[in-house]
Amino acid sequence: MPGNVTVGLNGSPESFAAVRWAAQEAVLREVALRIIHIQDWPVPPGHVEHVVSSSAATAAHTEPGRSPKYEDLLARAAAEAEQAHPGLSVGAENVTGVGLASKVLLAEAETPGGMDLLVLGSQGLNRLTGFVIGTTSLPVAAASPCPVVLVRNGGADRGERPHRSERPARQLLLGIDPR
Repeated sequence: MPGNVTVGLNGSPESFAAVRWAAQEAVLREVALRIIHIQDWPVPPGHVEHVVSSSAATAAHTEPGRSPKYEDLLARAAAEAEQAHPGLSVGAENVTGVGLASKVLLAEAETPGGMDLLVLGSQGLNRLTGFVIGTTSLPVAAASPCPVVLVRNGGADRGERPHRSERPARQLLLGIDPR
């Protein structure tokens, strides 16, 4: 989907918050929303702990391909975005790649016309490091050729938009590319 907002989905509450934020941003930009789930193959042993549930960890060790669990995850996220924003063009796909999700996301971002903006959920450890710590968010934010937005779950479950909430400005992360 050329000219789109792309959001990565892993099933965590933060990734669903990212879907909600990305859907609203796609509406504001008048572009399509692309929801992607990256199925790493093979999954490095140290990465298994970051998979959402133990059943997902087991599924991660199977051959890549169509997984009912991931297809359902994508369908739920797409339905949520479409219900919140009728008329929004939403595409959802399971992308299989070799290596960590961060490498696959960066390859997708480098595709000509691939994405205008990449949105990821950030689980983080605490307020200070919450936006930049992670096996996916840190390398993607550091190396992406397109802008990256990291979304915390925060009040998103109550329908709040993280960048328009009444939270203090100290929670805003700004990156500037001097090129």
